[in-house]
Amino acid sequence: MAHQFIHGSCNLTILRLLVFLLGVSIVGYNWLSNARVPCSPCHCDCSSESVLSVLSDSGSYDPYMKDDMEKPTIDLLAEELKLRAGVTEDLKQQMQANMLDTKKLASKYQKEAEKCNTGVEACEEARERLEAALSAELKVSAQWERRARQYGWTNTTR
Repeated sequence: MAHQFIHGSCNLTILRLLVFLLGVSIVGYNWLSNARVPCSPCHCDCSSESVLSVLSDSGSYDPYMKDDMEKPTIDLLAEELKLRAGVTEDLKQQMQANMLDTKKLASKYQKEAEKCNTGVEACEEARERLEAALSAELKVSAQWERRARQYGWTNTTR
């Protein structure tokens, strides 16, 4: 019993040591990732004219982008709304198709369940009729055995 206690406390000590080492490694990683090396100063020309020229020239390589850059913001938003409406309509049609399929399957399973219930009811009725017939047959058999004993019959097979 003492051996199990020592073994259990050893496992607990090892577990504590592992948790401590894990904590130290997490703290060390965070400290190293936060100690960043300062980068060199930026030497670019950030005047407003150069930024605008870069933005206006950026669409010149791609004709689609150039067309989009020339459109007013309201037209872009209207186009995005039309696209989203199209996606919504597609999703709605897909959902309606899924609902129709689900209703068909539910109807099919309902019909199968009704067939099953009808079969179970028929089997139950047949079992009840057979029980009644067996009970009647046992009564007749007991009556015949009683009469046979009255006339001196003895059962030698028992």
